[in-house]
Amino acid sequence: MNKQNLILWSGAIFITFLAGYLKSVTGPNFPMSGTIGIEGQRITYHIERKAHLKDTLRLLIRTDISGVTGKVQVAGRDSAYQFTATPDSQFISACIPVASLPAKLLYSIILQYHGKNYPVPYNGEQFTTLCVPKVADSLQFVHFVTLYLGLVLTLRAALDKFGEGKRTKKLSLFALICFGLYGFFVVPVINFIELNAINRTVLQPQAMFYPLPLLLFFFGVASLIAIFTMKNSELPAWLFAAGTLLLFFFV
Repeated sequence: MNKQNLILWSGAIFITFLAGYLKSVTGPNFPMSGTIGIEGQRITYHIERKAHLKDTLRLLIRTDISGVTGKVQVAGRDSAYQFTATPDSQFISACIPVASLPAKLLYSIILQYHGKNYPVPYNGEQFTTLCVPKVADSLQFVHFVTLYLGLVLTLRAALDKFGEGKRTKKLSLFALICFGLYGFFVVPVINFIELNAINRTVLQPQAMFYPLPLLLFFFGVASLIAIFTMKNSELPAWLFAAGTLLLFFFV
């Protein structure tokens, strides 16, 4: 690989990394986190909005002060779940049983120290966590690869204008293959698992297939047709990259 190609690949990977970071911190599943103080010591919480689990949701809160306890009150349940200190005393944890998955839990956290109550956060806001069955690490890896590799290839195809200009069609085709696998195979399988439908029910197509991943593929098909049929493939390649990057933030 010559220096020019290395720069172009690095640019495509960097843009993908930046887009992935922005997507993660602005997405609906970005964890809820923050810090409160108890007698000058920090209490840090990090609550998942979406959690893959077997049958128990475990909450961890980091504390710089020993002796902190507390409870979790789940909406619709009479009894509260108590926080207990972990062996290293750096965290307190509470376990919430989840009898049936998927389930959306709405709960509030109240910490206690020397007889005083401290809501987390201070305004007493309730947390919401969507609990779904675990997805195999291998499938999560395929999910990551098909989506992000497709984006890298799409961007690299557009940047090929600054290189040899001979790989635009091939790179766009490989990107389309990635998006096809992502929308028609990976996403439906993950949805099937997260909806806990294995050996239970037959899902309707609208429950398994999401519109945006499919739109990502069909937009790629239209772009690829333009790339292969137009004399100048630079413009449709750039439009393919720009449209894919936009759709990426919503899939």
